[in-house]
Amino acid sequence: MRVDISGMSPQMAAAYWSLDHLGSDQLPQLGMDWLESGLDTYSLRILAGETDPSLAETGPLFERALHELGVAIPDQVSAGWQIALWHAGRILDEAITPHTGAASIWDEVSQFLDDDLISRFVGAASQYDDWTDADHLDWYGAERCEQTRQMIDAEIRLLAQQLVKARKNL
Repeated sequence: MRVDISGMSPQMAAAYWSLDHLGSDQLPQLGMDWLESGLDTYSLRILAGETDPSLAETGPLFERALHELGVAIPDQVSAGWQIALWHAGRILDEAITPHTGAASIWDEVSQFLDDDLISRFVGAASQYDDWTDADHLDWYGAERCEQTRQMIDAEIRLLAQQLVKARKNL
């Protein structure tokens, strides 16, 4: 799985790293981005200069850079919640569409989190996908499909609110 690393913080990168969602070719770019943003460590400089990255070399270097930045690599469950909350916040901030956020939670973290709320995101993303299907469009018509997708988007926004509230109370 490849994730968009543009603007990714070291904390989010550590979470994605924990779930094996970062490729060796993405690590030098993260190093360059962080150096450009003002972060600076010895390992970060070396990482940013990698021109032919292999996971065997850049993986440990990336982990050292995170350590030098004071960023711990979370366990997979903690990483999953961190990423799910990030997507929920982006849904609520309207930085991404509800469907995009729910689909990202499904794709990126659902296999690591055994939780009813996460399962509801997965179900909503799947239902949304169903209502973009050609058979649904032919059978129900474009207007009905669009109305249904809007209702599912509203459901996803509510789920995002519930997720943020539930995790703040822990």
